[in-house]
Amino acid sequence: MEEHPFEVEVQSSGCAVLQHHAVDGEGRWAILQSGAACQVVRAMRDHIENVGVQRWGCATLLNLAASKDSRDLLSEEDVARSASGALGGHTLDCTVQRWGMGLVMNLAFSHRNREVLFKHGAVECVLAGMRCHRRNLELLRWGCGAARNLTRDSPAAQRRLVALEGGLVVVAAMQEFPLDLELQRWGVAVVYHLTQDAASRPRLRSAAFVQALCKAARGYRRDLEVRRRSFAALAALAEDDENLQMMRELGCVRLLNLARKDSDKEVLRVTARAWQRLAVQEES
Repeated sequence: MEEHPFEVEVQSSGCAVLQHHAVDGEGRWAILQSGAACQVVRAMRDHIENVGVQRWGCATLLNLAASKDSRDLLSEEDVARSASGALGGHTLDCTVQRWGMGLVMNLAFSHRNREVLFKHGAVECVLAGMRCHRRNLELLRWGCGAARNLTRDSPAAQRRLVALEGGLVVVAAMQEFPLDLELQRWGVAVVYHLTQDAASRPRLRSAAFVQALCKAARGYRRDLEVRRRSFAALAALAEDDENLQMMRELGCVRLLNLARKDSDKEVLRVTARAWQRLAVQEES
């Protein structure tokens, strides 16, 4: 790759080989120590229009970013730019989108990377890909995972996602694949993150959000992560007076009544206020 930087086939095949070596810790360390990761980034930059280079480049960087130790050794600026460039330049290619979103998801576990990804338009790129490939389970799963990590502890990313109606994109993915636990977990987490920003809640006044959260809470009663996040998001939505009647009509009172018998203290804590807002005010 270093000797033939302008040969597209060499660069694409080189990235493909490195992708296979980057699946384990020893291979990741060897790639990072040898400087091959920089060559992948350079290939993606120099051959931005070549779909093969972008596919295998995203796959290699995705694997390199799979662990914290190797993720911290990557250049956040260069890799974030590569991820957004691949996603934005090849929206119609499902493989680039799938691996690119996986790369964004892995990178965005780091707060520092989240800020850089946001700066390079990762939120917009992820939503564009999810809108374009609404029937691809793996892509949507990783898209929800990327959106979850991008919006974690990031009011700016939360507001950007809401402004672009990204919450509805995530909810649509949840509705399309209700039986996929991982997608439901990550989708619920995205909605939860969006509801934690009080300024964004007025733009979340849609039955789609309430229905998706209720369906996840009912469908995955034994999954603690889904229960905690879905009930916390419902509790946040119940803080908006404009949502109360709609939430009652959609059966939230009955669902919250069941949650009051939950064995998890966190679920009990987050639902107490929502129960008071919905059930007690309804009786009065």
